[in-house]
Order: sequence, then C-alpha cells, then structure tokens
Amino acid sequence: MRKTGEISSGMRADASRKTIRGDSYRRPRRRCRRQKRVLVYSFDGQLKGTIAGHNPRVSASADLVTVHTESGELELYDLIQLTKRATYDFQSRVAFNGFSADGKRLLVLTSDQTVLILDTAAKPDSAVASR
Repeated sequence: MRKTGEISSGMRADASRKTIRGDSYRRPRRRCRRQKRVLVYSFDGQLKGTIAGHNPRVSASADLVTVHTESGELELYDLIQLTKRATYDFQSRVAFNGFSADGKRLLVLTSDQTVLILDTAAKPDSAVASR
C-alpha cells in the first residue's frame, strides 16, 4: 500500500486465518490530450515562450526547432528570437523530420515515402527541396 492508502498492488497476509490475498488497484483511465504547444525554457529554467504545435525536433547547433501543426504543416522556428522562419506544406503528412548535424539542412519523409531535403537558411518561397 502507498502512504495515501490506495492499493496499487500487493499481498495481504492474515496470520490468524492462515490466508494470503492478492489485491490490485486499477487506476481510472485518463484521456490524455496531445499537447498542442511546445514550451521553450532557458537553461536556468525560465520560460522563454510557447510555440503552437507538437512533435518538436531541435537543432542545437543552429538554434532551430520544427513543430507539426494541426493542419499537417511543418513549421520552422528560430529558438533565440522565437520567430517563425518558414512553413512547409506537403501533399501528404510528415512521417519523420530531422536536422543535419550543422542544422543547415532538414530531411523530411512524408507518409507517401517522399524524401525531401530542405535548406533551413533559404527564404520560405525558395524553400522547395531537392528530392
């Protein structure tokens, strides 16, 4: 038993009756909503800002982060200024994305098996990638 008195699981032994009983506790199912925001903190623990989206991928070397939006787009943010640098829209949803070691390129794999390599320094209009 926990100190709260809730039984998570355990055994009870009653020496006078010479019985052993197993107890279990089922926690009620909680519906977890997928977080639709990314909180950005400094190294000293201060909240620097919030970015709308989920599934963040960070490039520490380039101070960039990508997030997936609810509409299926991929957004690129600057972590220093917390400003959006680009929005990428694809014909099918993004299955995977990741930065190169130097953060200058972004690899994107879509659900229809299309692989794109994006230049993170390019302006959003010219951010169309090599396949």
